[in-house]
Amino acid sequence: MNAFRKLYPIFLILLAGIQVIVAEENIDYQLSNGDVVSVRVYGQADLAATLEIDGEGTINLGLIGRTKISGMSVDEAERAIRSKYIDERFLRDPNVVVSIVKYSPRNATIKGPVVRPGTVDLSRYPKGLDIETVIALAGGFKNIAKESAIQLFRKGANGEQEVFTLDLSSRTKAKNKDHKDGQFKVFPGDLINVLETVF
Repeated sequence: MNAFRKLYPIFLILLAGIQVIVAEENIDYQLSNGDVVSVRVYGQADLAATLEIDGEGTINLGLIGRTKISGMSVDEAERAIRSKYIDERFLRDPNVVVSIVKYSPRNATIKGPVVRPGTVDLSRYPKGLDIETVIALAGGFKNIAKESAIQLFRKGANGEQEVFTLDLSSRTKAKNKDHKDGQFKVFPGDLINVLETVF
């Protein structure tokens, strides 16, 4: 019993340290499509909701409808929701609390003739990672890979599948909304399909 009393303060200190780390991670974390969040407005029980962020980065809230929060921190999402309730004159001074219930998968999948096909963890890259680096993380191409016709499949904002074909043999990049600074960005949920060269 005496040993427990001596160790108990140490246990509390360790527990507090863990809570601080988790809190710091949540502050830096950017909400993403597929995350499930809880939204509470104090004093307005009928507005409480647990929702998944859809393909357009929005959640559908009571009174104010679709509200974009993807790409925001939890604090930024709370402020955005609060401002919308005020701007649309539904609530005068709402106290909004957003919490993360479930994180969306943070992997991209790569198939075909690469050294290590399977999933690539993109959790550290909330703004996406260029496709050459993703392929490098999978060990690079095998000799039979057709580098001139890399397929990338992505779920679009409307829920429909988008398909991009990239030529990485000459480093020519597809022109689209994710094409920035000469790099095609890969995001969680994407599927990269590397075809084989036909001899």
